[in-house]
This record gives sequence, C-alpha cells and structure tokens, in this order.
Amino acid sequence: MDIYCDSSTKQACILYEGAAQPYFVHYVDRVTNNVGEYLALLEVLRNLCLLEIKQATIFTDSLLVVNQINGLYACRQEHLKPLLKEAKRLIQATGCEVKWIPREENPAGELLEMIAHQRYSP
Repeated sequence: MDIYCDSSTKQACILYEGAAQPYFVHYVDRVTNNVGEYLALLEVLRNLCLLEIKQATIFTDSLLVVNQINGLYACRQEHLKPLLKEAKRLIQATGCEVKWIPREENPAGELLEMIAHQRYSP
C-alpha cells in the first residue's frame, strides 16, 4: 500500500492508496513545518498499527524527516527527538518504509496547496 502525507503549520493531509477521500488532521495550535511533517507521519503510522497493516510505503516530501528516520541526518533539535523516536518505534512495529518524493509529485502536498489558495475545501 502506498500512502502520501504532507503537512502545513495548520493541518496534515494523508492520502491512502485506493481511498475515495483524503484524510485531514487539523492542529489545535500552529506547529512548525518540521513538527507538522512528523505529526503527519505519526498519524499514518498509528493508523497502520490500529488497522494492523504491514509493509506499507509512506511517501513524504520532507527530506529532513526521511533522512532523520533513515539515519542519514542527526536529530539535533530537542523538540523533534521524541517525535523521531516514536516514528522509528512505529516503523519497526509496522515494517513500513518511509521514502522521500519531490514536492511536485506529492498529491497530499498538492491538496494542502489548493486549500491554502481556497481551490479545495475538505
């Protein structure tokens, strides 16, 4: 199963392969871009655990998140360390893979952009 996720400072958008509608998560408070990207990924991973789905591929356009998950970048920001730790734990539990894709190839990012420009209403 392929899953696409992206986040703004206000909400996350998640697209599950074969789903009729995108899934949105609205944040109570604004978050930083990096925190939002981690929250979007964690939402996907928690849902996969609940549904007992294994071996999914999660695509995100956050190079920072993907490279920290895969150990290519160190996580130096203290507020991101618990998010990274939780993501790694859930990745191990689900057997999922997290991959980077360019922003223009991420349909979840396209939807968030459309919302920002009021061309789509969830």
